[in-house]
Amino acid sequence: MGKKAAIFGATLSLIAEEGLHAVTLAKILDRADVGSGTLYNYFSSKDALLYEMYLKLTEKMANYILSDYDDSVGVRLRFNQLLTRFMEYMIQNFDEQIFIEQYSYILRKSKPDDSVFNNPFRTATAQIYTEGQKQKVILNLDIPILNQIAGGIIISIVKGYKSNKYELDELTKQKILDICWNSIRA
Repeated sequence: MGKKAAIFGATLSLIAEEGLHAVTLAKILDRADVGSGTLYNYFSSKDALLYEMYLKLTEKMANYILSDYDDSVGVRLRFNQLLTRFMEYMIQNFDEQIFIEQYSYILRKSKPDDSVFNNPFRTATAQIYTEGQKQKVILNLDIPILNQIAGGIIISIVKGYKSNKYELDELTKQKILDICWNSIRA
């Protein structure tokens, strides 16, 4: 593993353990076992490190979710495809998703018009919602609200699963997708 990857890995594990605001550069340097010169060779500040990590992880997440995505099928099937992949990604990359979730809130406050929020996953969900609204099968709500409703259910369920509150078998996952759909259905 290269030093930049070590810095990313250390940052991610510290955030998962302590929360975003508790992580300092000193803790990152210690965990990554690199000197400050090495860190500053790659990043000008903690903010620059977090922003670059956010960009890389959201791109990785979008690529995973959109792999095998078929935009030629109906709204409901596309919705299920995306949310199934989103749930799978969260289960497999929980620490990454926790970081993305925490950092998104900070980023929205500091850079509300940043183009980083227009990733291919968000574009695909927006297309599903817009088409579904035209067909009158999805509630006529703003797209960010629809994202929050459906995505929030998935995030909450996976957090419970990862904290060992319950198991998630395939039947339960399908029922959760049905609940997500029913929560935004017109």
